[in-house]
Parts: sequence; C-alpha cells; structure tokens
Amino acid sequence: MPSRSNPLACALVAVVLAAAFGAPAARAQTAAPANAPVLTLADALDLAGSASPNIDAADAGVRAAGAARRVAGLRPNPSLSATSRMSVVRAL
Repeated sequence: MPSRSNPLACALVAVVLAAAFGAPAARAQTAAPANAPVLTLADALDLAGSASPNIDAADAGVRAAGAARRVAGLRPNPSLSATSRMSVVRAL
C-alpha cells in the first residue's frame, strides 16, 4: 500500500528549500548604484551581435538569400549553339 506524505512535512521541506535557495536570489536584486552605466537597447543589441556566432551565421544567411534573389532577377548568360555538316572530299 503506498504511503501518504505528511502535508506538514512537505510544507516544512518547502520552507527550508525556499529559505536556502530563495534568500540569496532576493538579496542579489538590489538597486543599481547611481553612477552605473545605462545600457540602452541599441547597446545591448550591439553587444549581442558582437559576441554571438549565431547572429553572424544568420546575417550571412540573409546576405546569401539577398544575393540569390539578385542573381535570379538577372538575365541569363548568352549562349550560342551551332551545328555544321562538313563533308570532306579527297581527290585520289
């Protein structure tokens, strides 16, 4: 027969875990000092773009797709096809 857990014991474990792991996170969320630099959205995107190879790869894919689109809109290279029938007559 399966045993039932004691609700008081579960609550006590939850409180202990919350105190052990939740308190450092709550203390870490303090206000920034007044002289801290402000990070704008543009600055954050620049930092992310300079540090992420995934963004570089995606940018290369966009450039390749744009190049393929330009090539698809160009006229095809001219081609020339010719046939000839030559008969060689030798005098003996």
